Amino acid sequence: MKMWASRVVTHRVCCAVIVAGLLSACVATPPISPSSMESPAQWFGKQRSWEAMGRVALSDGERGGQLTIEWTQQDDTHAVYLRNRLGTHWWRLAYDAEGATLEGYDGMVMQGPKPDQIASDAVGWPIPVKAMSFWLRGLVGPGDREIERDDNGQLLTLQQG
Repeated sequence: MKMWASRVVTHRVCCAVIVAGLLSACVATPPISPSSMESPAQWFGKQRSWEAMGRVALSDGERGGQLTIEWTQQDDTHAVYLRNRLGTHWWRLAYDAEGATLEGYDGMVMQGPKPDQIASDAVGWPIPVKAMSFWLRGLVGPGDREIERDDNGQLLTLQQG
């Protein structure tokens, strides 16, 4: 994919913990009984597709906002739809191992190898897209330091970075 020249956006990344907490509360994963031998990673490893919907609260200590998120994964292709509360600003991001394409409400189209960077540049907030794919499923992702589950296998806490 051709790399679209993107603007450099610098923000403090304070939203990762907030996003993880809110998204884990919004996604309903099937309860895993203590007697079950199948972990969430094993269960999701068998699924060819999944989808999640919820809201994300963002804050960098000086400003804040909310986005509605709809996430669909089919095999290795992800489709992420973000929109503000009023629906006046929206972004559609599709990515796979080959790269990412983002379309925006204002006709903007961005392409590149890193979905996190494209989403952050378009929305104006640091959005850890690849990590969110793990958070939504309650799985340990790259860079995750701590994960805690209850007796039924439900995610209680996840700490990253």
